Amino acid sequence: MLVLAGLAGGAVVGAAYFAALWRSVRDLAGDTRPERRLLLGALARFACVLPAIYLATRAGPEVLAGGIAGLLIARTLTVRWLPRRVPAKASD
Repeated sequence: MLVLAGLAGGAVVGAAYFAALWRSVRDLAGDTRPERRLLLGALARFACVLPAIYLATRAGPEVLAGGIAGLLIARTLTVRWLPRRVPAKASD
């Protein structure tokens, strides 16, 4: 039962993490200071994930294992869900 709780928590945290990553990368082209967006986005994502990892570690190895599995499932679903775009060739 603890593994399922960790799995659900990891999936939620993973979905939030990858949604924030996708949004920050997607919006880079229109930003005047893309390095600032990348830095703030990374800090926000870490602020979401690190407390979850800490809590899962404190809850026990079953919850941690479930959380890691949930995070990996969220990553796999995100990669499959996002369209693959071929970058346009630069004109010479």
